[in-house]
Amino acid sequence: MHRYFLSLVVTVLVRNGDAHLKNFGILYQDPASRQGWGSPVFDVVTTTAYLPADILALTLGGTKRWQTRKALDKFGQMSCGLPISDIREAFDAAESGLMAVIPELKRWIKAEPAFAETGRAMLSAWEGGLASLARTVT
Repeated sequence: MHRYFLSLVVTVLVRNGDAHLKNFGILYQDPASRQGWGSPVFDVVTTTAYLPADILALTLGGTKRWQTRKALDKFGQMSCGLPISDIREAFDAAESGLMAVIPELKRWIKAEPAFAETGRAMLSAWEGGLASLARTVT
């Protein structure tokens, strides 16, 4: 559940409106045992860089709008059964990962004129994701 929740946080953070159920996989060594684990994250795209009005592919909390940190906190606790410490760790990991990639994106925007428009749109989407998932005082 932790891996699933982390992938959901990344989906919201980077504004990946293409995250359908097929993008959240479970791996089994022996399917008969019904003991599985979350697959690595795959097919993550900042869809709002190409479709600015894009929304979540799946309904979460009764809506397809981009979720707030408060809504994801609640989902992590209630639906995933995660303790607050795991939820905070998932947010911290996703945010620090994105912050580490932003300088590389900025370099590409400067170095590749053909990529600049899309790169700026990605950067704007990521900044919006970071703002929407900023830690609240609780």
